[in-house]
Amino acid sequence: RDAEWAGGEDILLNESVAYLVGSSQTSALGFTNLVIRLEEWLKKHPGDRARIENDPEFLRRAVFESLRMTISTPVRQRKAVEDVTLSSGRAIKAGQVVSLHFIPANQDEAHFGAHTDQFDPTRTVTGTSPWGVCFSGGAHSCLGRPLVTGSRNPMGATSVDGTLATMCRR
Repeated sequence: RDAEWAGGEDILLNESVAYLVGSSQTSALGFTNLVIRLEEWLKKHPGDRARIENDPEFLRRAVFESLRMTISTPVRQRKAVEDVTLSSGRAIKAGQVVSLHFIPANQDEAHFGAHTDQFDPTRTVTGTSPWGVCFSGGAHSCLGRPLVTGSRNPMGATSVDGTLATMCRR
């Protein structure tokens, strides 16, 4: 324990549980949701089935879109350890609990366009990663993102399949 882990007696337990959940539940859930969503899409767009083999980017985009819609831990809460003013001007006082709601963030029409509650592997995403904030960010960013997405690039630019696309393609 040192100053880096200050902020409460449960922080080490919380962080350890987060790593266990991340390593065991996220990919299994993500893969299941991807297959279900993709099969539903292909029922409505049967011509896209050939794209899985002929257009590698199509399946990667389907993975990213499904990840955007699947948040294993949809709310993160943190308690401010000191007063801070965000770049938006919002002031947060020491001791105040702040909740980050990832599902509404991943449905922001400014970034994800219309009908964000619907799976669309052809979606155009602007100004953010195609998977939204499902991997969180900053000091609490998921270490497994490059493995799952095949991309070290935070905007999703890749020509490599991550684990979900690899499993689905097989």
